[in-house]
Amino acid sequence: MLKNNHYIRLNEKQEIIKVFSDAFEQPIIGDIRIKENGVRCYQEDWPELNNLTHFPSGCYWFTYVDGHIIKRNQEELNVLPEMLEFKKQQNNNLIKQELQTIDIQSIRAIREFLVTMQDCPQDLKDHEEDAKIKRSKLK
Repeated sequence: MLKNNHYIRLNEKQEIIKVFSDAFEQPIIGDIRIKENGVRCYQEDWPELNNLTHFPSGCYWFTYVDGHIIKRNQEELNVLPEMLEFKKQQNNNLIKQELQTIDIQSIRAIREFLVTMQDCPQDLKDHEEDAKIKRSKLK
């Protein structure tokens, strides 16, 4: 017997952030009924909504426009401001990691240079010697 209603919940951008059946949860103000007298679990009637996929960028695959559920394609997602900002942050994080590697390599180069100087402090020479020993153990 079909008696359950299926609902979607939207965010302020009209993205579908939740799909549910009133067999498990009662709708709140603003939820939209997308099926009346459906099966108990919405997944049977709406399998495409099983994976709403909230990206780390904060974007969702599905939107609700003029009474229709619309799945965005990857090209549409790629130009959303949230996705552009997310990709920018990812790129910046990668650059920061590369800079850290360069900094570490520079420190080693500076230390190796300084230990060749006559007035190099002994503790710096000791650090370089310890580093040589550790590097020799690398396989």
